[in-house]
Amino acid sequence: MTLLDSACTYHIIKDRAHFHTYNPEGALSITTANSGSMKTLASGTCVIRLPIANSTKSLLLHLNNCLHAPEAPTNLISQGALLKNGFTLYTGKAEEKLYIPGTRTVSDTGQVHCEYFVAHVRHRLIFIEGVFVPPSDSVSSGTVSIALPTFAKRIPDGYLWHERFGHINASKTNDVLK
Repeated sequence: MTLLDSACTYHIIKDRAHFHTYNPEGALSITTANSGSMKTLASGTCVIRLPIANSTKSLLLHLNNCLHAPEAPTNLISQGALLKNGFTLYTGKAEEKLYIPGTRTVSDTGQVHCEYFVAHVRHRLIFIEGVFVPPSDSVSSGTVSIALPTFAKRIPDGYLWHERFGHINASKTNDVLK
């Protein structure tokens, strides 16, 4: 089970077997949603295969800066990292569509088409129906491959909390933090 998380700064992965690269020196202590903390064991790269809607193709999404956190209740994919890398999000009542960058086409009739994958909303949680690709598997045909670049480590500050609180104004963010 993997969740798309709007408040997650890093991708959080439970299982060591999902990592293609693994760097114990990249381990961090991360702050959780309940203001607790959780230690991670390493950072690295993981690959998840996501089915492209209305297609027989799939998307191989290369996730950099994943943190290995075996104590996490589930895998978390950072929605912010996807958006920062060109994905477009459409939010509906029962599902979200994440449009894949670089797949937009326009037909001769002017109809716009863009490939996307679906995330299902259940009880205010957003589930991704993807499968992690083990490092030993080869990439098959019929896939679109996208690598998310590595981001610099982010130090929590007022602006980070401004983003996590849904972009409320600065004075309200400061009031909440105080």
